[in-house]
Amino acid sequence: MRALVYLASLRDSGNPVQIHAIAERQQIPEDYLRQLLGNLRTAGLVRSVRGPHGGYLLARQPEQITMAEVLDDLEGPPEDMHCSFFCQESDEMCSLLGGCQIRSSWRKAITQMQIVLRETTLEDIIGEAPGSDPLDDAARDAGA
Repeated sequence: MRALVYLASLRDSGNPVQIHAIAERQQIPEDYLRQLLGNLRTAGLVRSVRGPHGGYLLARQPEQITMAEVLDDLEGPPEDMHCSFFCQESDEMCSLLGGCQIRSSWRKAITQMQIVLRETTLEDIIGEAPGSDPLDDAARDAGA
């Protein structure tokens, strides 16, 4: 997501951004970033330009790319995160499923997360002021 937001923030230049520049600026290991960008290219979210001045560009405008689309392409849909994932490490259903006190809250959280992911575009993210996250404020207050 950081790589895409970075590309979105540089879109006005119209110049492709080389992978090592993205990796360095966003502190992402270059080999891992190369793999991610390959997946994002296959998904149609970025395009690559070959040559000495080549690199990566967004394939669409930032306001047309949602967080949900990116995460679905890279990780799969959030509804695949079943509560049993957090209850045990096996593929079997959680033995507490019938009387689980967490399941209802987990489903609500997934639903709310899906809404935010579907409504948030790369354009929204690059338009946010750094440090405007309420969780950042809470973390600062906790350390005070």
